[in-house]
Amino acid sequence: MDASLKATIEEETTSLLDFDENVSSIFVRTRIDRQDTYPFPHSGGLVEIDFYWASQDFGGEVDFSKLSFNWDRYFPIAKKHTFGIRLQGGTDFNTELPAYNQFLLGGRDSFVGYKAEEIRGNNLGILGLEYRYQLLKMPAPIGGSMFFTLIGNAGDVWEKISDVTEDFSPRYGGSAGIGVDTFLGPVTADFSMGDEGRYIFYLSIGKKF
Repeated sequence: MDASLKATIEEETTSLLDFDENVSSIFVRTRIDRQDTYPFPHSGGLVEIDFYWASQDFGGEVDFSKLSFNWDRYFPIAKKHTFGIRLQGGTDFNTELPAYNQFLLGGRDSFVGYKAEEIRGNNLGILGLEYRYQLLKMPAPIGGSMFFTLIGNAGDVWEKISDVTEDFSPRYGGSAGIGVDTFLGPVTADFSMGDEGRYIFYLSIGKKF
């Protein structure tokens, strides 16, 4: 098990779109990793909780708060079969996040059926399900195993917390693809479909930093 708690005080200047602001903040991260292997876990889970608090009292120019969490759990339903559940959520406590710090929705590792970081908002809620089947083991010089993967998700981002109950009409997406554990890191290729007739192809090579 890998568990960590990180707390930092940050001061930065943000220049994005029409924003040019000094941001002073406190950032706290808790991470508990019980996954049996990376990048394609067969059992175990991962919990990440982040809290971000920016305030003019710290010497910056903006005030906002942001809480986010991610929970992944994997179940070995058979030797080559894995079922996974992912819950992601976040809120700004109605403090109105600036655009450069909003929650982002879209992409293979976020919300299939949408382009990477296509949708943004101040509050986030996602339920994801994954089924993975081990197709074969790769030769040792190449890496680990090759998998067939199915992913489905439902969720959305909202501007205000009240919108979650007043206008709850989640987005949907699903994908089918291949993942390979290689010496370069994970390689994935997925064909995805989303609501409103969306079709997107994802290709990813190597670890993300």
